[in-house]
Amino acid sequence: MIFVDSTFLIGLVNKKDQWHKDSKRLAPMVKKSERWISNIVMIETLNGLSKLLDGKQVEIVYNSLNNDYNFYMVDKNIQDKAIQLCKKYNNNVGYADTTHMVIMEELGINEIVSFDTHFDNKEGIIRIK
Repeated sequence: MIFVDSTFLIGLVNKKDQWHKDSKRLAPMVKKSERWISNIVMIETLNGLSKLLDGKQVEIVYNSLNNDYNFYMVDKNIQDKAIQLCKKYNNNVGYADTTHMVIMEELGINEIVSFDTHFDNKEGIIRIK
């Protein structure tokens, strides 16, 4: 199982993104894995792509994510745990990223495909880059 971050997804779609080549390189490995995203990843990805794509293209990405990825809906319990983790890291890791970390722990996932260095050197997390 692998958690998929928006940095990978945006890089995969946007040919001008700094992570496009790396995303394409990692895509076959990700495709073979049981892939998880959250509603936060969905929001970050679609928000990032909405500046580059028209509404129909954004809808295609939305449908692809819904069909090709397992989806975790963040609830208040996860939000509460994420804010505590954010506090632990003294806000050196953003709230969205700590939310991803909590989800990963809940699901027993230790790998994340991401180009975000905030996931480096965190207990129980291996960042695939």
